Amino acid sequence: KLDTQEVVRHIRRAVASDHELQVHDVALLKPGSIPKTSSGKIQRHRCRANFLSQQLTAKSFRL
Repeated sequence: KLDTQEVVRHIRRAVASDHELQVHDVALLKPGSIPKTSSGKIQRHRCRANFLSQQLTAKSFRL
């Protein structure tokens, strides 16, 4: 079983180490749940809207 808390800790550490940024939110999404265009590009504005309205299909959502 995936230890989501450990995954989140690793993500936070890696971002802080590599980019000197503090991560506040992490969403671990189910495969195929990111909205894409017909050409396969990620729909970034729709992803942002879904994130802000908490409509993501997430395995783990940590604030």
